[in-house]
Amino acid sequence: MSVFSKAGTGFAILAASALVLSGCAAAEEAAPETTDAAETPAAAESLALKIGTALPVTGSLAFLGPPEEAGVALAAADINAADAGISIEVVYGDSGDLDNKAYETEIPRLLNEGVSAIVGAASSSVSLSFIDQVTKEAGVLQISPANTSTTLSDYDDDGLYFRTAPADFLQGEALGQLLAADGHETAAFLTLNDAYGITLQEEATKAFEAAGGTVLGSASVNTGDTNLTSQVNEVVALDPDALVVILFDETKTAVPEIVAAGFPNSNMYFTDGNLANYSEDFPAGTLTGSKGTLPGPTSTSISDDYKERADAVWTEMGNPSLFGDDVWAYSTESYDAVVLVALAALAAGSTDSRAIADKMQEVSGGSGGGVLTAWIVGNTDRFSAAVVAKPVINWASFVLTADANYYFATNWFDAPPWEDYETYWKRSPLSLVGNVETPTMLLTGEADYRTPMSETEQYYQALKHRGIDTLMVRIPNASHSIYARPSNLIAKVNNILAWFERYRDTEEESADEE
Repeated sequence: MSVFSKAGTGFAILAASALVLSGCAAAEEAAPETTDAAETPAAAESLALKIGTALPVTGSLAFLGPPEEAGVALAAADINAADAGISIEVVYGDSGDLDNKAYETEIPRLLNEGVSAIVGAASSSVSLSFIDQVTKEAGVLQISPANTSTTLSDYDDDGLYFRTAPADFLQGEALGQLLAADGHETAAFLTLNDAYGITLQEEATKAFEAAGGTVLGSASVNTGDTNLTSQVNEVVALDPDALVVILFDETKTAVPEIVAAGFPNSNMYFTDGNLANYSEDFPAGTLTGSKGTLPGPTSTSISDDYKERADAVWTEMGNPSLFGDDVWAYSTESYDAVVLVALAALAAGSTDSRAIADKMQEVSGGSGGGVLTAWIVGNTDRFSAAVVAKPVINWASFVLTADANYYFATNWFDAPPWEDYETYWKRSPLSLVGNVETPTMLLTGEADYRTPMSETEQYYQALKHRGIDTLMVRIPNASHSIYARPSNLIAKVNNILAWFERYRDTEEESADEE
């Protein structure tokens, strides 16, 4: 979500459920009223940006390391190939886990290398173990592609911590609703005793109980535990309909014991921390019927083009093919993290961590953030300008046109729009368009099927009818993710910055006149 404040406080961005990245390069003039994405301008001066990674090469989440590092490597390659005025050097490091504590030596090494940003860790608890060292002590930006713990949502990070994965408010809600939707009345948890496990269990419990379910109890597991007999027996003895396993590598120990205890594998549920390839760990059929939640794109939803390009870069580095394990969790989020840092550096014209951090919000936000922006400008005129990116404007039309329309219509609302149109309309930013006084730019990919272009077109036409200063940017061949082409990313924020600069200048002129 992007708005420029009249009060001179800069840019206010609210986090969407998933951070969507954009590109940037300063533009001198705003785009015409309705335009395709602008071409990448030539950069006046090239920046050399050094980024470190603290991703799991060893430890309980080591299966996530390859797809995450491949995402980082591909982003660096794409950025360097784009020749947009910035080059990326990646210094790879190992976060390890709370057991082996690889981060204790790796973080000082990365900082001594003079990195401007560190991508990692994958584990929320591991990030919490070194976040103060990175952000407060060293003053270096940290961005995680996979941290989901709600503990990090309001952590005192000196404004230097970011993430491209949604907090577990989202995954917990989805998990709890999934348990209920599958007809389970009772559930139990086998939970990792850390920030990730505890908060995810809490959020899933809230959602499950809100749907009428009952949580019978839970058993706690510490990182690195190799004997889980007592914990497994404890939760199985509760006789739950469903058993939720929130573990990392400890899953390899837990699952055989759960099966041996006679609990049906079809009633086991997993989360993002243990959605690994277990074909070499368990006999065939062990997990048949089991389900899991992932707060991001699944392997099947990630484009073949992305996977092929990421794998090509990864194997060229001397690594085995990613297609072997076919685990892609948090790969695209890692790609996004690097692109976001690079775009913020371009916007700042600097590789200084603080300068980059100050621009991070300015070059991000969309989807859920677009909805919030449109809602805000319908409720206040305090902002000089706004950018609504990839929004839902009319919930009734959205649930009938989006790619996952049935899911949205049945899970986000109690009835279809023809039975309860009032509810849809009350939640729709379009219902507030009569109040809008803020100059508003709209931006969406033409191939966006998650928040279809028709949503953007509705709002644009409504604003035009009202005489509000507006323009619509249509990004050709761009999906909801937009990152298919680096030029699309750069063009997106090129337009955003131009729009904000126009109204920043207007505010400054008004202040001078006063």
